[in-house]
Amino acid sequence: MKILETNFTKNQWIAIAISMAFVILNSIFIASEFFFLSIFPALLFVGLLYFTRADLVLILISFLTPLAVNLSSFDLDIGVSIPTEPLLAALLVLIIAKILYDREFDKRILIHPISIVIYLYLIWMLLCTFTSEFPIVSLKAFIAKLWFIIPLYFFGIQAFRKEQNMWYFIYAYIFGFLIVIFYTLINHAINAFSSEAAHWVMTPFYNDHTSYGAMLAMFIPILSGFLFIKDYSSSKKFLIFTLLIIFVVAIIFSISRAAWASVLAAFGIWFLIYFKIKFRWIFSIAAIVFFIGFAYKGEIIQKLERNKQDAKGGLVQHVESVSNVATDASNLERINRWSSAIGMFKKRPVFGYGPGTYQFIYAPFQHSYEKTVISTNAGNRGTAHSEYLLVLSEEGLLGGICLISIFILIIITAVKNNKNVKNSKIRLLNMIVMLGIFTYLFHAIFNNFLDTDKAAVPFWGLTAIITSINIYHLKTFDAKIPI
Repeated sequence: MKILETNFTKNQWIAIAISMAFVILNSIFIASEFFFLSIFPALLFVGLLYFTRADLVLILISFLTPLAVNLSSFDLDIGVSIPTEPLLAALLVLIIAKILYDREFDKRILIHPISIVIYLYLIWMLLCTFTSEFPIVSLKAFIAKLWFIIPLYFFGIQAFRKEQNMWYFIYAYIFGFLIVIFYTLINHAINAFSSEAAHWVMTPFYNDHTSYGAMLAMFIPILSGFLFIKDYSSSKKFLIFTLLIIFVVAIIFSISRAAWASVLAAFGIWFLIYFKIKFRWIFSIAAIVFFIGFAYKGEIIQKLERNKQDAKGGLVQHVESVSNVATDASNLERINRWSSAIGMFKKRPVFGYGPGTYQFIYAPFQHSYEKTVISTNAGNRGTAHSEYLLVLSEEGLLGGICLISIFILIIITAVKNNKNVKNSKIRLLNMIVMLGIFTYLFHAIFNNFLDTDKAAVPFWGLTAIITSINIYHLKTFDAKIPI
């Protein structure tokens, strides 16, 4: 009978009793076709992480972001991305509570130039919320901005003080994204890889091919850089090369011309930095190109108007359609949305119409001669199609200046890191993260996604990596890179 003897403590018996009760209760619920109780253990585990390893919550959010689904995709009048945004909102509350309780936060983070401009941007955004055409809409947009920036940027900087967390955050998004890529390519293959299907085969995970392509573009320079990590074995590099090929195939079939252009622009920036081309040469060449373009603008416009190739057909036809401003509906609609945003800015140049309001207000600012076959007054199919013009229309000139200042400071900080960091691995990480961010800064000319978790999570997370390197890792001499 000794085999039946146990030495369990009272707490262990309580745990066993609770577990058995849960199994029995869950079995009854499953038999009744009620399955939601099954996720309780996972929720309990995540809840414990919040109070024990909040940095792992950040990495979990990175993994889940590509897989998250917006409830509005199911005809629900709730624009919340599940599970990413509730997890971020909970993390925001925890961070604020901890700061109020501990009454301390690393001052180096608080006084960093990027942080200071973010304060100004958020303060101005709040002021624009009070003057908004739709204050409730703007307040929701402001709160959403808080749960993107505070957990991912401010808390992220501290979480990335542990070097491994920087790598885990990036790999988490990549492997979560990989599931979506396979889902998308399989869907695309079922639809014979048609250009029409390319616009929706990634739903419900991404709204359309543009946001999907933008995130593919962001991680292609990062994966490319991983191939040059000397400490990686041949098998690890083969895995990364395979991932890179998958991402390249995915971005080709995404039929997102802005995404293609942003990748080329990022590698152009790498070329300038790698060969240490002086800024004055870059500025001089840009100025010459600008003045030549201005002098011959009439001929250039006539040339563009003669291009009748629309965004249909194969890869070559899509590339040729990039400069078609005569008949391509996508290009013309983008110009229409830009024109509407500029019109809104001209009417309210100081405070704008309020954060998150463009889609409800732009319709009267459309000109009949600029409308296309895909124009709409309903505020769907994207908003201003430009991160920069969207902020100008919703938050006025100062809002636009703050946003551009944040972008410029990110790049300046990354360039300084590249010159000063001691560890070659971290220097490489800094470079490829900067290039990944730059793909979005370029892409933001043509689209706007920072109000969605799909783009905001990697963008602010990568920005936190740049800032964390600047604060904590400039003098790191030895580093271990996990994979």
